[in-house]
Parts: sequence; C-alpha cells; structure tokens
Amino acid sequence: MPRQTVKILGVGNALLDINLKVTPTYLQQLNLPSNTQLLTDESTKSRDAKVFKDLFENQNASINTGGCCGNTLKFIQQVTNCVNLPINTSFLGKIGNDVQGEKFKTLMDEQVTTCNLLVSEDAPTGKVACLVEGENRTLLADLGAVEESITDFPKISEFSARNLQNYNLCYLPGMFLNSSGNGILKEYFTKKSSTSIIAVNLSATFIINDDTGFERLLFAAERADIIFGNEEEWELFQKRTRNYFVKLDGDFVENGSSEDSLVDFDNKIVVVTRGGKDTKVRYNFGIARESYPVNDVQTIVDTTGAGDAFVAGFLAFFMCKSNENMLNQENYGVDEMLNDKTLIQTSIKWGHAVAENCIHQIGAEIDLQGWKIK
Repeated sequence: MPRQTVKILGVGNALLDINLKVTPTYLQQLNLPSNTQLLTDESTKSRDAKVFKDLFENQNASINTGGCCGNTLKFIQQVTNCVNLPINTSFLGKIGNDVQGEKFKTLMDEQVTTCNLLVSEDAPTGKVACLVEGENRTLLADLGAVEESITDFPKISEFSARNLQNYNLCYLPGMFLNSSGNGILKEYFTKKSSTSIIAVNLSATFIINDDTGFERLLFAAERADIIFGNEEEWELFQKRTRNYFVKLDGDFVENGSSEDSLVDFDNKIVVVTRGGKDTKVRYNFGIARESYPVNDVQTIVDTTGAGDAFVAGFLAFFMCKSNENMLNQENYGVDEMLNDKTLIQTSIKWGHAVAENCIHQIGAEIDLQGWKIK
C-alpha cells in the first residue's frame, strides 16, 4: 500500500557545533569554567575568539550543524532513512555570509530534505563550542546571525500560503522563539491546514525566567498541540503559568489549575523528560497521566543533544503513524491523534531509543548503524 509523505517544517537557530574532548587543564588555560553554559559578550570577546580559532584549527575537533531545531530535524531524517519512513524535513534559519555559513549550508543540505537559509551581511554565522570533559560539558555560544530575528516567512514558493498548508507539523523550539519572537508562529498558525499540528520546546530555564522570553513561550504554548521540556523547565513554567500537573519529584498533581492559570494544557500532549528518570506525559484533558521508564544506561559518553534526539524519535513515529491513521480510519483527526494512548506510548519508546543512542556519541550526533528499538 502506498504511503503518503509526511512533511515536517522546523524553524530555528542555525548554529555550527564544534565538539572536542578536553581536560581540566585545557579549560583552565583558556580561562573557561567547567560544566556550564556561556554566551559571548563584549567582556569575553577576545578570549572567545581565541577559543573558536583554536577549535577550528584543531584536527581532533568535529564540526556539525547544531541548534535545537537543526539537531531535531537531522535526527528525524536519520531515523527516516534508517527504518524507511515517509518523511520529508524542511529547515529554515539564518546564517552569516562567511566560511562557517557555507559549512553549515553544505552540512544541512545533506542532513534534511530541504534547507532554506537567510543570509546576514552584518553578523557572522552562529557557533557553539562543545567542550566535553568526562561527564561534564562546557558550552560556549557566539550567536552571531541568530540574534537577527526571522519575523516572517521568506517570499519564496516554498512558503506560499498554499505550500504552508502542505506541512503536517511545524516545530518551533523556545530558543528560536526567544531570539525571533512569534511572527513565524502567528503566520503558520493562521495559514496551516486543519489537520496540521504545532510542537514547541521550552528549551531553557533562562528563557522562562526572562519576562519577554516567558511571554513568547506562553503565546506559543497556547497554540501548540505538543509541548516538550525537561523537568527543570517544566517546574519553572508551571510556576509562572500557575498551572501545575507534575512535581519536580515526578508525582502528578491533582487539580493543579485554577482561574488564575495563564495557560490551559487540556487537549495538548505535554511531555516532561527527566534525564535518566522516567518520562512523564499528560494528555486527554488531564485524565491520562502516565510515566514511562527509561533503560538503565551504565556508560554515558556525552549528553549533548539528548533532548533533541528524544523529540526527534517521538515526532518521527508520532507523525508517520498518525498520518497513516488519518488515511485509514474514518473520523480520525487531530483530537483523536492527541489522545491516542497507543500512539503516544510507542512515540515515547522511540524517543527514548534515539536519545539513548545519542548519549553514546560525542556531540549532538546519533549512529543508527544496526539500530533497533528496544
């Protein structure tokens, strides 16, 4: 039986990841703290320029596309290619007019079905140094062109009103929403088809703590069908929205919403990843509140990109199977999709499997040679 192709659109920050295993001495020599996330600013510009120069010249460093959205889409495409799923992925982001931008485009063209990139003439391509020291990692980001907002879709045929209706899913990480605002989301929301869904990722606690970032996430959460986040992000987002469904220790909350709640999680799938602990899922208007254990992993190489890998595995199966159900089952639509227990259970299992593969690699990478869902 022929299968209908699922089209997934991701809009995000175009970043180059430079990955390197390092020692504590290496970090000390560059005056970099261990196991933290840093953002380049005027006070550290000189030091950070040296860090990136050294990394680009280091033959042991690996370079690949990065950013939450780019990672998720390339992982979806790898899963698609591995198990022969009918998925096309399309990425939209912004790079600088430089060598790093050319590198990003070359790599992303190979990793997704379609890559559409805006080019800044004023800012360099964004890049992230991922320095792995044992189980610790230091991330140093120079955002560059990422800080130039993408407020609407480019005026090309790929993103015409008619073609936007052909996408089954639009994925928007909080990192992108924080830097570019909600213009893209608003446009997609008004032009999408009735069977298309929106997925967002809370992405980081610093976004939720920032008033502007929180307002943008709140706007997105109200319009999203699926919301992903880790336990720290959800703990803070629940507090700020005054709508509680799960505690930090993993226990579900009874009647956690009120008239003061800023967002309604009903008729949405909300997913809480918790590292090596069980994943929590709430759906079906809160009637379904479920826990899904993860495999016990003895050896972890690097956790970079594990959250993106989980989202990729989840969405790859969820979108393919739900699309198949829509074609073959009468009266199976978005509401049925968002409350389909079997679909959600298996999607979580796929998410866990891809994330587990990712933590055995250096950097935001997966290796699916001989890969099987356990």
